[in-house]
This record gives sequence, structure tokens and C-alpha cells, in this order.
Amino acid sequence: DRRAWDLAVQVAQRMQPDEIVMLGDMLDLAPFGTYTTTPDLHWTTQPTLAELHWWIGQLRLAAPAARITWIEGNHEYRLRRSLADQVSEASDLRPVDDPGGPEALSVERLMALGDLDVDYVGPYPAGEYWLWDSVRVIHGDIARKGSGASASAIIRDASTSTVFGHVHRLEF
Repeated sequence: DRRAWDLAVQVAQRMQPDEIVMLGDMLDLAPFGTYTTTPDLHWTTQPTLAELHWWIGQLRLAAPAARITWIEGNHEYRLRRSLADQVSEASDLRPVDDPGGPEALSVERLMALGDLDVDYVGPYPAGEYWLWDSVRVIHGDIARKGSGASASAIIRDASTSTVFGHVHRLEF
């Protein structure tokens, strides 16, 4: 949603936050999922990578001093799972000039997050990030039907304040 991204960039520019945390599912990666996709979703991965890279670049320009963290969501995990299931050797390939860096076919590498000074936290669903050592930020893997049901399920076992994504709707 370009309007939502533009608003996020404007807010970052105005507020100059210390931290920006993206909660995952920044990419859909539908062709790598388990569901049958319609033709309109074929060949969308490369343009999606390019556009999202541009938007994150705008976010970086708007808040140059902010620490930006991207938590891997289940949609980004589709790529890792697809490679592991279908071409397992490709899932752990690394460039010879950076054998300690991210996998060659990882979201982190494909998005050139190092160039944008963005930290990528995974793997899904275990990836978590802590704000001020007291607020846990996760993508999450719980989705319940009904307003507030997902949030209720997550806080039932939580021992700290938690911010989560995954459900694609606002919940309290």
C-alpha cells in the first residue's frame, strides 16, 4: 500500500525515532507458498523486492539515525521453506566473498538490507526483538477469529508487554 508507506515515511521524518521495527510480512512471496496462486501473482517477486527496497530506502533517508529492524514473518519464511523443501542444497548457499554472511537466496540478501543498514531478525517463528529490555516484539504465529482473540491468546502466556504482527488487523 503505497499510501501507507508514504505515511510511514512522513511520520519517521517528522518524529526522528530511535527505533523502527517492521513486524514481518513485508513481502507476500505468494509464489513460494503452499496455496495455488492465480496468474496475476506470477512473476511478481522481483518487482516486489525492488519496490520494497526503494521504500525502505526512503524510510532510511527519512530517519538516518534510527535503528531499523525487520522481524521475519511467515510470508518471508515462505522462501526459506520452499528452498528447504524443493532444493535443499540451495537453502544454505553463501557467496564465496562473504561465507559468514546471510544465505545467497535469503530475504536479507535479496533485499540488500546491509546496504540499507537494516537488521533482519529470524528465523520465523522464533525471531524476537526487545525494546528497552522490557517490550518483546515478535511477528507471532497465533491467529484467532474474532476481534481481540489473537491478542488474548498471546497475552495469556506472556510475562511482559508484547507487540506482534501476523494477524493483519489491529487488536488490543
